[in-house]
Amino acid sequence: MADENSGQDSQEIEISKTNLIVNYLPPVFSDDEFRSIFSAVGTLSSFKVVRDMKTGNTLGYGFVNYETTEDAEKAIQTINGHKVQHKTLKVAYARPKSAKTKKTNLYISGLQPSADESHLYQLFDAHGPIIQARVLCHPGTEICTGSGFVLLMTTDKCDAAIAALHRTTPAGYDKPINVKYSHTNVPDSVGSVGPIRNPRGHNRVTPMGKRDFNAAADPTVAERNELGIIIFVRNLPLETDDTSLFSLFSEHGVVRKVAIMKTQEGGSKGFGFVTMMNDDEATRAVSKLNHSTLKGREIEVRFKLRKDLENSGVNNMQQNTQMMNFDSWCLELG
Repeated sequence: MADENSGQDSQEIEISKTNLIVNYLPPVFSDDEFRSIFSAVGTLSSFKVVRDMKTGNTLGYGFVNYETTEDAEKAIQTINGHKVQHKTLKVAYARPKSAKTKKTNLYISGLQPSADESHLYQLFDAHGPIIQARVLCHPGTEICTGSGFVLLMTTDKCDAAIAALHRTTPAGYDKPINVKYSHTNVPDSVGSVGPIRNPRGHNRVTPMGKRDFNAAADPTVAERNELGIIIFVRNLPLETDDTSLFSLFSEHGVVRKVAIMKTQEGGSKGFGFVTMMNDDEATRAVSKLNHSTLKGREIEVRFKLRKDLENSGVNNMQQNTQMMNFDSWCLELG
């Protein structure tokens, strides 16, 4: 059996042209509503909305399978970007499960302010097929923050894209861009990130200050667990509970766990953690919610540092609070 799987992974991965994945579903969304939107395009063979077993709410995504490739392609063209409640649906071909199709999300930094999704498609066209591309924009604008994500088909495609594009200067740029895996368990030779150096060159991580630590929005420094990528939230109003924190972040993507740290008496300590399913949604949440106002308080939102970065020299009270037993406090929502 192992040999068969190995042989399958060594072959070119093919996308089903009838099976689609739908991201950014609203938490409260019925099967009938889901079917109605996609059956308007063509005949469905099957569909499924993935739900939380406890609450019945969606986990933010689902699948549809059309009888013809033409209807599936039409659904991508017409429903991708469609507004449902406060969400914008993302529709793309679903990839088969394979070792080569896991962790194929690339993080790009150094993009120009005018960069958009079509620009990313042009940059990575030679390394396609491109499953999805997204640039991160400043809240309320279409101005790129300088960062984006590209989801490619296989790790081989990702490796080739990194080799070809990392630290290169695209046409019209005056500085090179950085291209690396958005996850962390890859060797340095393919673009993983190391400790941040301080201006004097000492080998230590710069403390996570309120304004001056740009890596706070870089998912490559983030700690992860089996459910996703972990975000640290500080200066929460003391009346904030797990449900309201879940609602706040679910506007930006699929939330898998939330946890507000408690005192021995059961009161809030004013900080907590949110685990989101994928990197681009988490990065968007950090970008949009950091320094936003919640019930009269400005909250701080950033990625929770990986333990190897914490242990390499972060001497900061905000980071020390993250060393608590996170998992024991988590309210699992997915």
